[in-house]
Amino acid sequence: MKKILLFAVSFVVGLYLFLPYETLYARALEGLTRRVRVPIGYEISDASALKAVFTDVSVGVGSEALKLGEVVLRITPLGYVLRGSLGRVTTEGASVQVFRKEGLVDLVFNLDKFRNRLLGEGTLTLKGHVLVGGDQVKDGRIELLVKDLKVPAAGNGIVLKEVSGNGDIDNGRLLIKDLTVKGPVDLRATGTVLLNLKAPDMSMLDISVKYKMGALQGTQKLKGTVKSALASLNALTAAVPAAP
Repeated sequence: MKKILLFAVSFVVGLYLFLPYETLYARALEGLTRRVRVPIGYEISDASALKAVFTDVSVGVGSEALKLGEVVLRITPLGYVLRGSLGRVTTEGASVQVFRKEGLVDLVFNLDKFRNRLLGEGTLTLKGHVLVGGDQVKDGRIELLVKDLKVPAAGNGIVLKEVSGNGDIDNGRLLIKDLTVKGPVDLRATGTVLLNLKAPDMSMLDISVKYKMGALQGTQKLKGTVKSALASLNALTAAVPAAP
C-alpha cells in the first residue's frame, strides 16, 4: 500500500514539475484569440502550474495595438472550492481578478493612473466589473477617469484635459449616467450603448450630447455605430486648433 501511495504522489509531483506549461498557456491563448478575434502577441518568460509571466505583449495590430511590457497571470485553484478569485492578471498600474458567478465569468478590474503610449502623456483610471457569458456582457458597472489625453481629430491633435463618467450594464446594454469631457470642446453625454464584444466599433449608440466650444453650444444626437459616431465627433472638432 505504501508503495502505491508513494508512486501516486511521485506521479502527481512529476506532472506538476514537468508538464509543458508554456505549451498549455500558448494553446489557451490561441483559443482566446480565436474567440475574441483580436490578435495577441507575446513571449512567455516563465510558466508553472500557478503562474505565467508574459513579456512583449501586444493586443491588436499596427499603430493602434496596445503594448505592455510584462503581464503576470496567477491562478488560484482554491477559488473553485471557496468561490473566491480564480486568478488575477496584473501589469504595471492595472489588475483584473477573475471570479465564477452562476456559470458566468465576473471580471473585476482596477486601473489606477494607468499609462500607455496609446494615451500619450495621459493617465487612465478605470474601476468596476463586468459579468460575461458567451459573447455578451450580461451586467456590470464602470467608473472612468482619463486625464490629459491627446487624441487625433480631423488631422489635429486635441488634448482632452479630463474625461470622466460612470455607467451600469444590464443585459448587454450600457446605460451612460454621466459622461463629461473637458477640452477645447466641452461635452456632456447621456444615453445607452448596445455592446458588441466581437466588434466594439460596431456597438450601437443612442446618445444625447451637449457641447460647448467658445460661444458655440448646442445638442447633438448620436445614433448608429461607434464608428459612425466618432466620424461625427471628428467633424464637430474639425475647427479646433491643433494642440501645441
